[in-house]
Amino acid sequence: MCIRDRYQRRVHGENKKYLKEMQSLTKTSKLWSTLGKRFISVGQQLPKGQLTVVEKKGNEWVSNTVSSDTIFNGKCVLVGFPGAFTPQCTSKHIPEYIQKSQELKQKGVSKVYALAVNDPFVLQAFAKSLGGDENVSFIADGGAVFTKQLDVGCDLTDKGLGYRARRFSAIVENNKVTQFNDEKSPNMTDLSRVCLLYTSDAADDLLCVDLGGRRIIKKKN
Repeated sequence: MCIRDRYQRRVHGENKKYLKEMQSLTKTSKLWSTLGKRFISVGQQLPKGQLTVVEKKGNEWVSNTVSSDTIFNGKCVLVGFPGAFTPQCTSKHIPEYIQKSQELKQKGVSKVYALAVNDPFVLQAFAKSLGGDENVSFIADGGAVFTKQLDVGCDLTDKGLGYRARRFSAIVENNKVTQFNDEKSPNMTDLSRVCLLYTSDAADDLLCVDLGGRRIIKKKN
């Protein structure tokens, strides 16, 4: 074989290798593009799947496995919080949703679902301790599957909590997100509190302002 033939074979082989690498990169790009569509945003349909819901039946708190498209049928509120019995979740964040559940119902909200990366037994005890009612149920996402699908998690390993849901609130109508207020952290400002949903259906009159990492809510001019 002459030198020219050897050179052409080598170039051909390198070209085939390059094409394979480009095809692999294209597939990866398409995969991430598909995953990106799953992340929660206004106008998005919630992913379908089985969820463990802790709810009040009579005087007892029970847990059941239900389909996500069943529980988010109609107009619902979905609120995320880092975990049961953590200080702000127990003293302020979730109790406010329980206290205002009747007002939300008058505004057409059929149910409030509070999402946490906890097991159902912990959330049952948490619900009892708060004196909750049938208008506010809890989604026990112990494996963080639903939390990761929505991309609403945060890593709190440095605080000894592991992977948790961050604080956010959303209005979901027939499985479609129509309002989404994201704290983007486990910290709490007015952004994920019930007052934002309660005072403005679409949050049109409110503005989130970043003050060196601390977000506040104020009226738009």
